[in-house]
Amino acid sequence: MLILNNYIYAGGYDHSFVINKSKEGIEKIAELQNDDSSRVMEVYTDAVAVQFYAGNFIENNKVVGKNNYMYKNRNGICLETGFLPDSMNKPNFPSPVLKANEIYNTTTIYKFV
Repeated sequence: MLILNNYIYAGGYDHSFVINKSKEGIEKIAELQNDDSSRVMEVYTDAVAVQFYAGNFIENNKVVGKNNYMYKNRNGICLETGFLPDSMNKPNFPSPVLKANEIYNTTTIYKFV
C-alpha cells in the first residue's frame, strides 16, 4: 500500500510497465513461478506495455475457488498487455487510437510449462 499525503493509493499492485523490447514482434516479457508446485507461466507479446494487477479487491466479491477456498485481496495476479495509461495525451507514446476501417491486431500468449 502506498500512502502519500495521508491518501492511500491502489491497496496493492495496479501498475503499468513499459516493455523494453529487443526486437519487433512477439517476445517473452515475463515469467511467473510457483515454488510450491513448480508451475511456471511465461508471457509472450508484441504489445508495448503490461499492466500488473494483483487482485486488490477480490475479498469484497466473496470469490470461492477450488476446494471451496475463499479468495482474499491480493490472492490473484493478472498481466494485461496493451498500451500505456494516458497514451492519448502523450505524443511520444504509441497511439492507442483506432480510426474507422483500420484493423488492430496484437498477440499475447500465456504459456504454462
